[in-house]
Amino acid sequence: MTKKPADIINELIQDYASLREFARAIGEDGSDVMRWRYDRSKVTPRAVIKICKLYPVLAPYELNPDIFPEDLVLIFKGDHK
Repeated sequence: MTKKPADIINELIQDYASLREFARAIGEDGSDVMRWRYDRSKVTPRAVIKICKLYPVLAPYELNPDIFPEDLVLIFKGDHK
C-alpha cells in the first residue's frame, strides 16, 4: 500500500525538532507545511523538489501524484555519476 503524502510529511517532520524547523529546512512557510501535514492541501511542486533534494529516496510522485508522473526521476547537479 502506498503512503499518502501527508503520512510522508509527518514522518519527515519527526527528523526535526519542530515543524517550523522542517519548514525552514525546505524554505517553505510553516502554515503550508501544517496544511500538507493534515492533508488539507497538496505539497507544492517547488516544495516537492526541495524535499526530494534533501531526501533522494523519495520520488516526487509520492509527494504529489497529481503533478509528477510515477516514472519521473529527479537528478540534481552533482548527483549523477
